[in-house]
Amino acid sequence: MIIRMLKRSWPKVLIGPILGLVIAPLSSVPITRVIHEILWTTGNHMPGKLFIGVVTIPTIYSIYIICFICFGALFAPAKRIQVATALYITGSLIVFYLLWDFPSPIYSPKQKLTLWQPFAITFLTGSLAYATVLILERRAKKRANNRVQ
Repeated sequence: MIIRMLKRSWPKVLIGPILGLVIAPLSSVPITRVIHEILWTTGNHMPGKLFIGVVTIPTIYSIYIICFICFGALFAPAKRIQVATALYITGSLIVFYLLWDFPSPIYSPKQKLTLWQPFAITFLTGSLAYATVLILERRAKKRANNRVQ
């Protein structure tokens, strides 16, 4: 069974999460710097800990969940919609586990307080990535059906 799975190249689906681990921190640095500059030039000065909790963490997790879902479904040899659904559910559970008791740097530095913003932003980004995969896959099926006819 494992030999058949390797022949079908299903392990390539794992490239999505691995790419996400590499791409998310690297691409979040310039994005958060741009956001930081925009906030400072408009007069919204944020202390470092607040900026990390409000901007940096959601940016990193959002980029990771996009890579997790989109690249995982892209590298799937077949059944991309089912793979995207499984990755979306798995990614949502991971995000829920990691961000549910995220410690707030301002309100309670020593206690864990539920912050909804990082969780909500990451969940919405994952939903958009999942919807994108569904739309692209359905368009590809329509194009394939139009070519056959």
